Amino acid sequence: MQITTNYLNMEHDLGDIVRSFSQLSDSIVVNHTYLVDGNNLINIFTISEGFDGGFKIQVSGNTETVQKKYQYFSENISAYESDNVVKVRLQKREIKLTMYRALCEFTQSSHLWGSLMGIRPVKLFKSIFELEGKNGYEFFRDYSLVSKEKTDLVQSIYDLQKPFYPTGGKPLDLYIGIPFCQSRCYYCSFISADLRVTNQSLVEEYVDSLVLDIRNAKRMIIDHGYDLRTVYMGGGTPTALTAPQLSRVLKECEFDVNEFTVEAGRPDTIDKEKLDLISKVANRISVNPQTLKNETLQKIGRNHSADDFFRIYDMATKYNFDINCDLIAGLVDETADDFENSLGGIVALNPENITVHTLALKAGSKLRENTDRNINAEIGEMLNRSYSILGDSGYNPYYLYRQKYMAGNLENTGFCKTKPCVYNIDIMEENTSNIACGSYGISKHFYTENRKITRFAYPKDVRTYIDKLESNLSAREDLFK
Repeated sequence: MQITTNYLNMEHDLGDIVRSFSQLSDSIVVNHTYLVDGNNLINIFTISEGFDGGFKIQVSGNTETVQKKYQYFSENISAYESDNVVKVRLQKREIKLTMYRALCEFTQSSHLWGSLMGIRPVKLFKSIFELEGKNGYEFFRDYSLVSKEKTDLVQSIYDLQKPFYPTGGKPLDLYIGIPFCQSRCYYCSFISADLRVTNQSLVEEYVDSLVLDIRNAKRMIIDHGYDLRTVYMGGGTPTALTAPQLSRVLKECEFDVNEFTVEAGRPDTIDKEKLDLISKVANRISVNPQTLKNETLQKIGRNHSADDFFRIYDMATKYNFDINCDLIAGLVDETADDFENSLGGIVALNPENITVHTLALKAGSKLRENTDRNINAEIGEMLNRSYSILGDSGYNPYYLYRQKYMAGNLENTGFCKTKPCVYNIDIMEENTSNIACGSYGISKHFYTENRKITRFAYPKDVRTYIDKLESNLSAREDLFK
């Protein structure tokens, strides 16, 4: 793929749009020219597919040399903006839209999400309405060319979320990261260490550091007058720790909050002793099968069976937990019927939350190492069935996000019965500040007055996190002063 543009630093954004059209070959060549003519913007695209120094397109089985040019005129709305950041954002928005339109014409196809490439569609919808004073629905449908189906989905999620948005005060969420797993799933790109090959002394050192990290975060919350809304312990897999290690971390987490989630995740890491410990501080857990097809579980590196999941799920119901279950649409060799069978098995358990993920080719995953294409002809049908079956079963979509290189250029969606996970809403729509503890924790300071967000990230590497914790605690606190 080759992309050239005269608009500064747009190659990456344009590349994302090109890659979203999976039918295009790696030899695609795009040349973009951006011009301003008074009150008009002009975007010109020349699109070709390279082959042995020429360009080709298949026409009735014959190979012909082609090169197509597309030109779009639009009003220069950015000319009326005095804020240069806003001006650039509007210009880039127009360039990405016209790039998408050109590729739609070139491929004779379109996306359900139209020209939108960002990971937070609901945040954009909210921003268009609340900050730019425009009709979010019309912006999605008429300007961004999003399908009615997905626009309706975003509108419904926004409407459901609104009562859970913070009002006043200094709202904050706390994240605690455990970067260890019993094995590495083939689709996973998280910064997590495989405990089968990790020195246990390193795990103990990490727990020591994490305890200090959480204590520092608790002091910051008090000193800076924050209102703690939720706590979320994720990973990795927190329950991959031994019971004594998990107990040490949880003893630091006696917070007065309405929602405390522990991402138990892997059924092969959960037992009664750990659930007893978690139940003392948390009221929400995830127990994630990803699929109920045993052959697939083996292929993706999960060291448990469907029966193991059902056994652990039943054990978890003996506690006062709201339970979430994750499923992945598009796993290796699975059909829409396979996915529906898994979904039906989960719905029958009646968990409070169900999250449906679309398989994504994530950098750093074994899946990405083995292929650079993510094509599953039935992925759209899988998601259609999930919306239909879950809707008929009393579940409502309450948050969604998108990722690069997702099968079908689709989305991940969380569904709830009556209790959405507020942490998921906050972190995805970026409504609040967030203090993150643990390696690769990314803390965010959200400024209510101007909606600006500043960030500070801990090191990804566990050893580096431990060695540099003292200086990084100081740097993190500077973020919130």
